[in-house]
Amino acid sequence: MLGVLRDLRPVRDGATVEAEVLTSRPTWQEDPDSPLLARLAELGAALGQDVRGRHRGGAGDANLPGSRGLPTLDGLGPRGRGAHAPDEHVLVASLPERAALLAAFIASS
Repeated sequence: MLGVLRDLRPVRDGATVEAEVLTSRPTWQEDPDSPLLARLAELGAALGQDVRGRHRGGAGDANLPGSRGLPTLDGLGPRGRGAHAPDEHVLVASLPERAALLAAFIASS
């Protein structure tokens, strides 16, 4: 993605385009054998929830510890769509189930 910014070219004569990367977050490589994810899936199943890991793009807060090999989970917030976009929304009905899953996970630690 950063390469796209560096490769921008002006479309008008005499114009210039400059892009400078001021900071960068490392990418978190997911671990399908994560014991944290396995525990969360087990707790979810006990609550009637289907919990699966999947890779998501973006610059989430989990990227830094995850990229350093620390056991990391992300995506425990409410369900929804459009993160950080004008159409971003939360499915209010998902709040109780997500809270129950998070509480179970914290209580089991």
